[in-house]
Amino acid sequence: MTPFEYTPFPGPSQERTRQLFINNPLVRVMPDVPDRLLSIMFAGCSDMKQICETRLPGELRDLAVLNCEKLASLPSLPDGLKYLRINECPLLTKLPPLPASLQYLWLSNLPLLSGTVSSSIPNVYVEACPGLDA
Repeated sequence: MTPFEYTPFPGPSQERTRQLFINNPLVRVMPDVPDRLLSIMFAGCSDMKQICETRLPGELRDLAVLNCEKLASLPSLPDGLKYLRINECPLLTKLPPLPASLQYLWLSNLPLLSGTVSSSIPNVYVEACPGLDA
């Protein structure tokens, strides 16, 4: 049994949408995945210190990082990313540059995160991030 679940499923536009959901406390880094992956969610990966060794998939549109206790940084984000959600990553100190395509940013319970969130992002939700200027 693998800790990774890769699921192609039919999307609303009749295209094949691709998503990856990783929920395993033993995962330390994301495996090599197809560059055409559209959505990735990490949840409860308590040993993960970095998301990937090289880069995220180029076509990625949605990234969620939830309850990754040892994660201290994020890799560069793809230019087409539209949704970014980060919650309960207590060691995360800063965000990489956010792409201009970002439409939704959700940040919650990130006590060490510092910096400023761009006012050009249409939908921003920030909760329990005391060092962040939103």
